[in-house]
Amino acid sequence: MPKKQNKNKKASPPVRQSKATSSNAKQEALLALQQEQCYFAGPLPSPQTFAEYDKIVPGAAERILVMAEKDAEFQRAITHKALKAEASERRLGQILGFCIGLASLITTGIALFFNQPTAASIIGGTTVVGLVTVFVLGRDSGSKKQAEDKEAK
Repeated sequence: MPKKQNKNKKASPPVRQSKATSSNAKQEALLALQQEQCYFAGPLPSPQTFAEYDKIVPGAAERILVMAEKDAEFQRAITHKALKAEASERRLGQILGFCIGLASLITTGIALFFNQPTAASIIGGTTVVGLVTVFVLGRDSGSKKQAEDKEAK
């Protein structure tokens, strides 16, 4: 599918040019200049170019279409695999974060049982909160969000 097709036709005003064909006779000629620019963007060439390929090499248009379809399918497969891997990584982080949180709560309970409130507050409070956050959210989740915000702009 073409992303953009734009045709600009510019015609400049006639340019007067004089020529001397003989000593007394001058002949004036008017010249007109017309410039045409075509822009076409997309995975396939413009329809005119596409037709030209098929005229030069019969069957070339079909081969180009097949090539574009295979490339698009490959890109979709890569994107699907990347999304699947990211989801698996997040799930593993959530499971490990849960295990660390649970282990710290058990350790905190044991420390409180043995009358060690300082150790219990250190283990159950500050350290575990940071570790669980890293495992559940990911260590670079803030930088990913910032990069996504920059791309959106």
